[in-house]
This record gives sequence, C-alpha cells and structure tokens, in this order.
Amino acid sequence: MKNRFLKIASIILVVFALSGCEKWLDVNQNPDTISNEKIVLKGHLPALLAEWAMFGSGDNVNATLFWTCQRAVWSYLPSWEAFTINPSTANDIWSNSYNGTLRNADYLYKRAKEENNPYYQGIAALIKAWNMTCLIDNFGKAPYSEALRYPEIEKPKFDEGKDVYAEAMKLFDESITLLSSTDPIPGPGGDDFVYGGDMAKWLKLAYSYKARYAMRLCYAPGYSKTTQANTVITALANGLSNNDENALFHHGSGETQRGFFGWQQTQDYAQGIVANIVFVDYMKSTNDPRLPVYFQTVDFGEGSEIHGMKSGTDVPYHPSLANNVTDETPETFMNYSECLFLKAEAYVLLHNWSAAETAFKDAVTANMEDKGIAESAITSYLAQFAFPQEEEAAQKMVITEKWVASYLTTAEARFDWIRTGYPILKFTDAHLDCANATTMPRRYLYPQDAVDRNPNTPSNNGIDEFAKGGVFWDAK
Repeated sequence: MKNRFLKIASIILVVFALSGCEKWLDVNQNPDTISNEKIVLKGHLPALLAEWAMFGSGDNVNATLFWTCQRAVWSYLPSWEAFTINPSTANDIWSNSYNGTLRNADYLYKRAKEENNPYYQGIAALIKAWNMTCLIDNFGKAPYSEALRYPEIEKPKFDEGKDVYAEAMKLFDESITLLSSTDPIPGPGGDDFVYGGDMAKWLKLAYSYKARYAMRLCYAPGYSKTTQANTVITALANGLSNNDENALFHHGSGETQRGFFGWQQTQDYAQGIVANIVFVDYMKSTNDPRLPVYFQTVDFGEGSEIHGMKSGTDVPYHPSLANNVTDETPETFMNYSECLFLKAEAYVLLHNWSAAETAFKDAVTANMEDKGIAESAITSYLAQFAFPQEEEAAQKMVITEKWVASYLTTAEARFDWIRTGYPILKFTDAHLDCANATTMPRRYLYPQDAVDRNPNTPSNNGIDEFAKGGVFWDAK
C-alpha cells in the first residue's frame, strides 16, 4: 500500500524535514518573520492529518470492504481478500502506526503542551487515542507504556489490550477537556484539512469518538453493556449533530492529489472497486435507493443493470464498479449517521425500543440525505422496517443498516461484525475458496519483523486468527 498519495507523501516529507531542521533554520533569521519554533504546530498538523487519512482509510478500510462482503476482486483468485493471511498481511498497519501516525501525534501532543496550546494538543490527543485503539482492535496486544521511548527502551513490552484501551479512553476525555478550552491563543486554521480550524466541530468529534469506543467495550469482560450504552448516549448528546459536521479529509483535484478511493479505483490488481454480489443482492432485496448512488451500471447484452460478483470467479463481463469515486473522494474519519446508529444500538441495549427506533430511522435518513436521496424515497424505504422489540433482532437490524451506510467510509463494519456477529454474512457466497466459511479473521498475526526484532512480541505459533476472543472485547 505504498506510494498511494503523492500529495500526502509530499506534505509529510516536507513538513517533517522542516521540523527536524529547526536550529539550522534559525540562522540569519529576519526578526520580523515568524520563526519555525512558532509555526511548527501549523507545519506539523497537515502532515499528521494526511497520515491519519492515509493509514486509517488504507489497509483498515480495504480489508473491511472485502471481509464484510462489500467489495470483490475481478479476474483472479483472491488471497488475503479471502481470509488467507500471514505475518506480512498487516505490516503497514503496524509500521505506519509506530513509525508514523502514533509517533507524530505524540510529538504534536508534547510540542503543543510545551507551548500551552490546548487546541493542537486536543487534536493530537484524539488522533493518538484512535491509533491506540486501532492497534488493539487489529492485533489484540501492543506496546504502549514503553513504546516511543527509543533509545531509552529498544524492546518495549506488549501491554494488554484492556490496559491500552483504558489509557485511550482517558485520552479521549483529555481531548474533550482541551478542545473545550476558551483560551484566546490561536489554534489551527488553514492547516486543518478537516474542519478548517473550527474547534467546536473538533470537540463534537472527540465526544463522538468516545461514544464509538465506549460501544466497542459493551461485551468486554469487566464492563457492563448497560453502563457502556449510557456512556454512549451521554457522549453523543455533545457529538456530531448534522451531515455538515462529518469529519472528512478533503483532497484537491488531479492524480497527484487523489485520495485512497480514487487511487483504488485505478488499480489493475482488482480492476477497480468492484461490487460484491452479497452486498448488491442485499441492497436489491430491500429496494435500496442508494444502489445506483453506490454502483455503476453495466450492460453485457441484456440491458443496463448493476451486477455484483463473487471474488475469484470467472465472469464474461466486468461487474459494477463503485460509483461517484473520483480523485477528490475524501477519506472519512467519522460521520453523523454513524453517531445515530451508535445511539440506536445503545437504546437497543437499554431496551428503550421507541428511542431506538427513532434513532435508527434518523440514522438511515441522515445517510440517505447525505447521498442525495429524495425524501419520498427515504420514507418508502423506511416503511418496510418493523422495528423489533427484542434485543438480538433489534441489534441485527441496526447493525445491518449501519453496514450498508458504511460503504467506502470507515472500518467500523468489520469491528461491528466481530463485536456483534451482525450483519449475517455468507462468506462463501462472497469469495471463492474462502479460508474460513464462518468467520473473517478476528485479529491479525504480528508482523514477522516485530517478532524477529523484539523478543517481547507474542509468538504467532499456535495463534488461530479465526478464534473468538483474540481481542479482549471480542466476548459476546
């Protein structure tokens, strides 16, 4: 997954080269100009956001698209797409965290703290907390307490997932406190490629992230799903409140500035972002008006139609590609409809069926409105759902529709499936010769490089990546 974003790579290289040469740049400096010591926060944030977009929406989202049966591979037999993983599969997620996003978020956090700037520090705390949860969600255990302390500690210990999560939740709370500041010190502006310096929106995003990861813990040992559901609802009272507040990383136009999905649409190995037959058939079964928004039609002699495919099979036509994907298609950190789906599930866990149904309908409506679907079509679509008043059936409905709404956004559909078992997916209908017919990989193997370099790395010998409980919160 290298060399995907030329613009992002350029930003990262230039900014970090500058921040690494601060003392040299002080030579013969005009006293009327702003020193690099003062602009380093503004210089650092764009690169950090770019890394977050690239790595958060790269391998994380790509695996999710295949493993939750939303995307297929055309023209050849798949490998990791069909669950055949090995110690190299998640190299990028691991290395890009410790060599990139987590390290650079930690740097910005410390630098902003030194300069008493709560806004940059709050954003850095949020990104750092996200990356911590990302490592645990993907691997189960990871270095944190002794990480990022080289050369003091060359071989850090691996912390238990529950302990890293506890620290991440503290950081989300700290982010909320910092972003709530009324300090008149200047915060981000044009260097903020997400919200353009709107700290009120960043604060809402911090509350929303707290809700997402509080829900992740609803079945974890030592946690109460009732308590977690109430935490979700309380946090979302201050979370994202409309589609205009969706947290997106925006790109310019043209190949040199294209985002992850624009790049994926051009890749020869998969012939673009191909529609999976399982996902298409489900949307057809519910007469989903988003279907033509999501996918292109194809005509192979029997009229124009949307055709999904089963990965690895040989078909005489190119199946439907993702629609409306351009170089400018942004990466999604979080959106308003996800918040509403979280609220709906929280009310389901509390058995407040009326509030759950309202939040569910609001979630579908928000997602469809964001896709430009007409009000009459939304009303017609929602009319087919009789909201259950039983926990499992209601959770299934909420998570299944969240899965549909999540297409080409985040990796949440994968973690929702691992956490809840929903939606019900027929993996062998989605992928030829799937390595496991009943479950996607529930965690990755540790990269071989980490195993070779650090004796504290848990051995991959004997690990069943398909076994439930590989991640501490996978305990339903």
